[in-house]
Amino acid sequence: MTNHFHLVVETEGKPSNLIHYFRESLTAYYNGRHNKHGSLGTRKCGYRRIIDEKEDSGDDLRDIIAYVLRNPLWHGTVKDPYKYDWSSIKQYFSLPPKFNPLPKSHEGPYLPYGITLPKGYSMDERGLIIMQNYVNSTRVEELFGTAANFYEKISRPSQTELKKIHFEQKKHPDSLILKQKRSATIMRISDTTITETIQKHLNELSLKKRDTPHTIPQMTTEEKYRMVRLIKKEIPKSTYRQLSRIMGIPETSLRRRANSR
Repeated sequence: MTNHFHLVVETEGKPSNLIHYFRESLTAYYNGRHNKHGSLGTRKCGYRRIIDEKEDSGDDLRDIIAYVLRNPLWHGTVKDPYKYDWSSIKQYFSLPPKFNPLPKSHEGPYLPYGITLPKGYSMDERGLIIMQNYVNSTRVEELFGTAANFYEKISRPSQTELKKIHFEQKKHPDSLILKQKRSATIMRISDTTITETIQKHLNELSLKKRDTPHTIPQMTTEEKYRMVRLIKKEIPKSTYRQLSRIMGIPETSLRRRANSR
């Protein structure tokens, strides 16, 4: 975010040590990038210990992940968390994010003189340094189980958000802003997310069958109907109006055929 960040990390040591070294590295990068000196931020970083998901069915950890991914939406930075660039949300149950690394010869303006990026790191055209395996998407996907569970969890306020709203409403029971905030944090699944999920299925099918279509326009009408049934199970919050736009089939026909056996 503009004035803070959230991390969900797994560490064998003390979280405070990890945060300490992370802030030192971030400060060194920021000062080198902007030719500045001193500490980056004055407030201490807090952390919350999450109980092992084996002990509490993972509900607490899932809620924390959902809260972190929805944070740009909570603060009103974006209306769709998938449109926030500084988030890992696109890494889960979706196609790989588009990342265009700069050639090594073009990294100079973003780094101090004589410094090069270590092995395993890349830089994009904005000067953002990316560690190749910094997100454990498999771990998160296993925790949520299915894309439907994931989309359901991030489409509505997390328990952490609801607790914050409830606490503030006690102090300001007639606050219109809080009522608007509660409704505004209910996220609708975007056409882009649905399209990427469809494309992911097509990619997986093409590996099994050589004659499988690779894109939506290549699909037959019957294949589109079957795909709609699959998407409605996987992403229950997707609407027939959205699927009609994506598939290029009239909504009334789509409803009738998709619901037929």
